[in-house]
Amino acid sequence: PANVALMYKTGNGTWGEPGTGGFLGVPYAPFNLVGRKARSSPDNMILQGITLERLRDRVKLQHAFDTFRREADTSGLMESMDVYSEQAMNILTTSKLADALDLSKEDPQVLAHYGK
Repeated sequence: PANVALMYKTGNGTWGEPGTGGFLGVPYAPFNLVGRKARSSPDNMILQGITLERLRDRVKLQHAFDTFRREADTSGLMESMDVYSEQAMNILTTSKLADALDLSKEDPQVLAHYGK
């Protein structure tokens, strides 16, 4: 989660309800530990089937892509590639690929159809 809520609903309309994502929506909602929507256990926080070592590898890979993207932009590497190589590099280094592979953006019925 982006943050953790440690506060009960205030009852004050000015402050709203701290246990929601507000106008930003559910992706920005905190993990609630107290209050009306409290979660008794953080079951959804468990990395299912992912070891800490694998998680660290993913973080390293993300940093490597970020570094490569910055260096490629400043070194002019992209200018020396042919059209197809440039297209391939653009696919690998843009956030659009990560967005396309993000299952949280898929319709739940589609995910259920494929066993997710």
